[in-house]
Amino acid sequence: VTKEEHALHDIEDLWNRRIQGQPRVELTTTCEGTDGTISSPGMPWELLTLWVNASSKQRRQGRLLRLLSQADEATLPSESVVLLIQLQMEDRSELWTETVQRLLKKISDHPSKAPFPRALCPALALLAQALFNDLKDGTCPGAEVNWSWSLLKAAADLKQCCMVLSQPAEQLIDSIQVAPSLKSFLQVCAAALRGALFMGESAVARHCAQLLLRVEEVVGAARPPRPPRPPKLEEGTNSRERSPSRESGDIAFSRAQWKLCKQVVPCAFGVSLLFMTELRAMQRRLEKMDHWSALERLGPGSTTSMLGLMAVEDICSGNWMSQLGSDMSLAWLQVDWKSSSLQISRSVDVNPERSERLLSQRLPLQSQVLRGLQDELQQLHRSNSEKIKELWQRQDKKSEAVRLEFWRSRKGFDDQLGKLVEKIQKEVLGVGRFLLAPWPQSAAAKQRVLDSLRSWLTNEAAEMADGLRLNGSLDDPEQAEHVFLLALLLIEAENLEVAELLLLLGQLWDAGRSALRRWAYSMRRHSSDLRGSLKELNEASEVPLLLYLDGVMAQLPLEACPCLRQRNVVRGLAPSITLSSLASKPVAAEATGFFVIDPAEDCAAMGDVRQLLTSWSSHGQSWHGHTGKLPEPSRVLEELCRKDVFVYLGHGERVRQLLRHEKLQVAGEVAEENDSRRAGLRSTLMLLGCSSVKIQKGSMEGDIESFGLASSALLGGAPLVLGAQWDVLGGDLDKLASRLLQRWLKEGKTSCPSRGGLLTALKDLRPKCLLPNLTGASLVCYGIPV
Repeated sequence: VTKEEHALHDIEDLWNRRIQGQPRVELTTTCEGTDGTISSPGMPWELLTLWVNASSKQRRQGRLLRLLSQADEATLPSESVVLLIQLQMEDRSELWTETVQRLLKKISDHPSKAPFPRALCPALALLAQALFNDLKDGTCPGAEVNWSWSLLKAAADLKQCCMVLSQPAEQLIDSIQVAPSLKSFLQVCAAALRGALFMGESAVARHCAQLLLRVEEVVGAARPPRPPRPPKLEEGTNSRERSPSRESGDIAFSRAQWKLCKQVVPCAFGVSLLFMTELRAMQRRLEKMDHWSALERLGPGSTTSMLGLMAVEDICSGNWMSQLGSDMSLAWLQVDWKSSSLQISRSVDVNPERSERLLSQRLPLQSQVLRGLQDELQQLHRSNSEKIKELWQRQDKKSEAVRLEFWRSRKGFDDQLGKLVEKIQKEVLGVGRFLLAPWPQSAAAKQRVLDSLRSWLTNEAAEMADGLRLNGSLDDPEQAEHVFLLALLLIEAENLEVAELLLLLGQLWDAGRSALRRWAYSMRRHSSDLRGSLKELNEASEVPLLLYLDGVMAQLPLEACPCLRQRNVVRGLAPSITLSSLASKPVAAEATGFFVIDPAEDCAAMGDVRQLLTSWSSHGQSWHGHTGKLPEPSRVLEELCRKDVFVYLGHGERVRQLLRHEKLQVAGEVAEENDSRRAGLRSTLMLLGCSSVKIQKGSMEGDIESFGLASSALLGGAPLVLGAQWDVLGGDLDKLASRLLQRWLKEGKTSCPSRGGLLTALKDLRPKCLLPNLTGASLVCYGIPV
């Protein structure tokens, strides 16, 4: 038995608290070096990491700590720094500062543009976490805390963090001090995030991004209480002097925080898919080359030709948003389990150029609310399935009484799901749902919204306009975020409760309750007048919403919420996938298609789609497919690379047999030698089967990212994937699919996605299902608007 095997047995015993006496682990070995005898770790670093994680605070941990701290620099690899920081984070010693300085020196001495050693990014992330904890707790063992609070200084630190995110990490380290300051935390965390993105460390990148998004917790811990409000002034007295500099600090901090969110929010989840997009694009290229060509392409000086659509610099700076255009709105929903909050972010939609600005708000979540809602949703679907199975097994299943009981129970479950959806909006989205409000598409309608906002600010809320320095213009970069935020609030005010408006307006400006109430009621009146004015313009069209969801939020039927059910919504997975999909060609006016209907030959209720597609295939060569049998998967992949639309209608497990994840991700040829775009799947996929696009959640806490069939199809190049989130009735789904195809491809021939596209057709037809919640709400889209 080797030393390593002995060590593993001891670690297992230690983990299970069964170890007695001294363990048989040799922590050190000695060897003769040029400068005499050198002590160094005698175990592989992986086993030492297990040892650290398993050990309690006992003497053997101290022995290891002293060893690592005193080891010669030449025998101390990067992995040891991770162990040192792990050991010292909870029980700080006099060696803490020395350890951190050693880490920073390793990074500052690192060659420019060279990738970090793998362990340095986790070490930086641990240091950022330690600094964050110190700032939040207001303590720093072994160091003098000198925290002079200033919102304006915090805003300046945030702006500097935004700038340094686009710089190599080794250039940031020289100015970093170990003392717990907001600036030190932001710079260390930014260095760790950027390094993780370069190294492909998705877990570290997500952790650092989420830490940066929690910066308001640090600010809140150190922020002094608001000063008492001055007494009410007499009539005619100038009230400008009552606006303290503190409030201008609030404004500056909010705008700096929104700027940071633009660069960080897209990295808070979906990072693995970001990397997979690039890796699959490279794999597709390399598979078409011979061995020598592949080696030359991967050799020094040739790596740039292997890059995909997004560079790390574009991610860190947020410049990738400028490539999207202004024909869609962007929003992100992400749960932060550490702070029990929901982060809602929204792009600032400015015409004609895509704005590179972002609004963001954190909403506190009640304890266990998300777990409770997910359990309730799963129990509802479980009860629905059990009831169907119970009725199907009855001997009189074809009787009229059973048929009536079947539909009565379906209607009951449908109503329960509708109530659950309203509960999701109230308890999860909360007041932050106004950030998901629709934005007009035409220039005339946008101007009408801004004119109405300007009128409200001038006539009803002059104090707020003066304090926030607003004139109702989106052209001024200094006020664009606050103007757009108020414009969204004005659009949605009629659908918000007065108490919700009071809360939101109070967050924007510290006014008395009577003033806030007056503003809330006047805003609701202006909102009602604005809706009537937009109807007179006959401009009902809106910009589609591209909604990025983390694995937890993706489990919920958000499109059925009252605030979104009248919106054209498509779900996004990662920025790189979005840009890659936009680079592909849109669906032609006369779309070509391929279909697979009822491959198991046991779905007699699927007659409408069968009849429609058979009719289309008999009138030319643009449509063809298979009915009643499962074609070869290779044949289907070939069609997916040639046709505009692929329709599958049948059992969900069959489509998962037909479309394999890895085959989907690397399907298709590369168009040109130097073309970085993925010329893979061409088809829009309509996967009409039970749970066909259900995203499998990795973990409730988001430690492991979620994945599904839609993820693989979008990685392969498909512009959009439509499917069901849960199990549905075949007959109701068949009727919906038939109407959807007819409405989208035959009746809605237009190049404008918001007027005649698939999203509009789906939005209009969901309520017309027999079961609008069980069937209609189950269908969601991933990708881009088509």
